[in-house]
Amino acid sequence: MPRNFRNYLNEASILKPDYVEGHKFAWNGKGIKEFDQAGYKRNDIFTVVTGSDGAILIGSQDAENEKYLKGPDGKVWHFKGGLSFKASSFTHVKESGGTPSGAEWENLIVFAYNNLKGTVTDEETKEVALKYWERYGKISDEIAKNFDVNLKAKQLVQTGRGLGNVKLGRFWKAAGATNKTPKTDIASSNFVEKISLKKGGGSQLISAEKKEALAIVNAALYEMGSDASFAKKLTGAIEDKMTRLITTEAASSLQKRSLMGDKDAGVIDYQKKDKDHKELSAMLKDAIRGASEKNNLFARHIVLEAATGNNKFGGANSKAAANVLGKFDIRTYEVDVKGITSINDPIIIEYAQKVRPYVAFKKGSAGSAAYSAMRLGLSEGYTLQKLVTEELSNIQGFYLTEDILNEGPMGMIRRAGKFAKTAGAAVKKALDMAVKKIILKLKKVFTAIAKKGKNMMAALMKFLGVELGTATGIPAEVSL
Repeated sequence: MPRNFRNYLNEASILKPDYVEGHKFAWNGKGIKEFDQAGYKRNDIFTVVTGSDGAILIGSQDAENEKYLKGPDGKVWHFKGGLSFKASSFTHVKESGGTPSGAEWENLIVFAYNNLKGTVTDEETKEVALKYWERYGKISDEIAKNFDVNLKAKQLVQTGRGLGNVKLGRFWKAAGATNKTPKTDIASSNFVEKISLKKGGGSQLISAEKKEALAIVNAALYEMGSDASFAKKLTGAIEDKMTRLITTEAASSLQKRSLMGDKDAGVIDYQKKDKDHKELSAMLKDAIRGASEKNNLFARHIVLEAATGNNKFGGANSKAAANVLGKFDIRTYEVDVKGITSINDPIIIEYAQKVRPYVAFKKGSAGSAAYSAMRLGLSEGYTLQKLVTEELSNIQGFYLTEDILNEGPMGMIRRAGKFAKTAGAAVKKALDMAVKKIILKLKKVFTAIAKKGKNMMAALMKFLGVELGTATGIPAEVSL
């Protein structure tokens, strides 16, 4: 064996579909008793050939994957098994030719499709395709024929080049996400059909990294706002929870008794309310997570964005945003094509059942990156904190110190209630009036927020003073 022989070898599974007729493998001398019995030696070369009637079976006749290898003595061996079957017994001889990468398969399919349709292919795509055409041309032609049945395009283009400077949408900029890889892999020459293309056998849902996940969630929340029914129900539910919390009789007194271990009915009721509503962020989190109709809506918007990149690339009209999912199988030549233009598309609904998105919120500000690019139509800086502060400041003798302000709007109301208990009837009356005004203003604000359309969720978060803090279980890529 030449000293540099190993430079020409690359370990690989012999049953991988990418290895077609003409590829060569070196046997490492182990793991195949039939080869030992046939007298083969370590580093003997075996070549992939087409089927042979006299081939000797190694493996299981019922296995799905198969490959025919011709030995140095002319005998043909028929390997059948899983993709990793006998993988450790062989190394691929790189001099016999490489296998196409995912991007190179795109070039092969575009070239084959355009040949089929009698249209031209750009020189760069053609050059890459011809590099593999001798071995993979027939496979590409068959795959192209099946794509032709599913597509309207008269000509395809490979979009790995030629899209120019791809720009990210505002949610991605706000989150600091930087991945600009287009969702579109190949497209009709007029970009009516923009296909996210994958080879069969890969993962259907690939998880997003932190910044990408936050951007996708904010985009999904943005799209959810256009559902008027959802907006009305969500703001109505939060308004109801807040109203009940604000008007809980003697909440601060009950809180004190709760901490002392009192377990009468009133205290237990307080503990339940306080647990459910203490944090404003929990109201939002509860509204969009769990196995509810709202969460299903949320999950569908998550999956649609991950599949298309509509918001990521500034809109559905972007050449980088996909509207079709495509998959091809180089072993069977079969293709699968699904439209992805709506949260109601069957494939989006199907995949929404597979994801388990989790989100949590944290204290935010009106000047946070999540809001800075939006015109929300609320008075500048108008938040729940400011609304509550305005009304409670009218209670004589109740001073909103820095410590009280830091407790947030719900804590401020409880502190005012505690103060009123010992300050006399006039102060109690003033507190009651303040609470009524707060509730009336809340109703007006939530009614206005529900009508903000796609900006509804951002307006709601801005008013409550929270922003997205954590997002997990969010897919970044979706494929068939």
